[in-house]
Amino acid sequence: MTDIPDIQKKTTPDNTGNQKPELYGVGGWLLFFWISLVFFDPLYTVVTQYQFFDMQELTYPGLENYPEWGNMKWFFWGMTIFCIMLSWIAGYFLNCRYKWSSVRLAILILWVTGPLQIVLATFYLGMNFENLSRSYLFVECFWAVVKSSIITLLWMWYLLKSERVRNTYVKNDPVRE
Repeated sequence: MTDIPDIQKKTTPDNTGNQKPELYGVGGWLLFFWISLVFFDPLYTVVTQYQFFDMQELTYPGLENYPEWGNMKWFFWGMTIFCIMLSWIAGYFLNCRYKWSSVRLAILILWVTGPLQIVLATFYLGMNFENLSRSYLFVECFWAVVKSSIITLLWMWYLLKSERVRNTYVKNDPVRE
């Protein structure tokens, strides 16, 4: 009887001569996800938020005189900094702690910094600005949550189904846990 090689689990020898999976470590799409989580998304968020506030203040010059506007800016910048910190925490764990709990944490943080953040921001706007159209606010929130949820679901699917992720963040490994 001959052994049939497992094509799905290709291995290569490492420096010590032990066999290790070819798809291992933070590379490929996992590296792209990590870079996006740690650099691109925070940078994009800060730039777009700054542009939004700047454009509103240029369009409506007296806006800075309203305390509600200042409070809103503090709330949104605080929420932005909080979400960036969460992204950096997820990035740290994904890059430095090769435990399956790092993947679970990253998925949780994706949901918090994505759809949940949008819902909280919309709730804040609805509670503090009575002159905003509730139907307009709901529609905008709904589509933003749908878009954010789709992106989150795609990354979640990748993190749960990727061979590289499965090889890098081993479940129930007493050495890594």
